[in-house]
Formats: sequence, structure tokens, C-alpha cells
Amino acid sequence: MIFAKIIYSDHSDEIHQPLVDCLQDKYPDLQCGHQGDSWIWITEGDQKVEIDTFYAMYHEVRSATDSPLVWSVLEQLDADFDLVIIDPPEEDPADTHYE
Repeated sequence: MIFAKIIYSDHSDEIHQPLVDCLQDKYPDLQCGHQGDSWIWITEGDQKVEIDTFYAMYHEVRSATDSPLVWSVLEQLDADFDLVIIDPPEEDPADTHYE
């Protein structure tokens, strides 16, 4: 499910590192990469949040479930970025991505 879109005027390449910087101290289980697309994965136990540009030209915040981790990440991002919260969350075009 897509929980939010991050709005910015720069190219998504320019936003990758500021996103990582915003999240890495709070979430020790953070993995990320940037090659063509930007992606950040945050896990806590069996919860996972993905922030990526795989299916859009801007970063989307997605997760397979509505978990406390999703809302924690959204709160953290909202402090530094302009978010559009999607309520209710949208179906993810890549549902098989989570399996």
C-alpha cells in the first residue's frame, strides 16, 4: 500500500541522501541504494517500510501493512519534507514486491 508521496521540486536524485540522512540515526535497520532509482528500506522485526522511486518519478512511502513503523517513519519524514498522506492508502501497483 502507498501511504504517502514526498513532494519536492528538485530531481529525485538530489533527494536521496537528504532522505537517508533524515532517517538513518533513528532507524538502525536501514538499507539503501541509488542507481537509476532511489530506494530506502527500513525494518523493525517483521515490519518493513519502503521509500522509493521504483514506480513513480518522486519518492513514495509504501508498506505491505498499516503498522506502527509506517506512522513512525511518516512522522520522522514530515519534520523535514513536504508529505502528502494518502488516506486511505492506495493499492500498490507492485503488490508482489512484498512477497
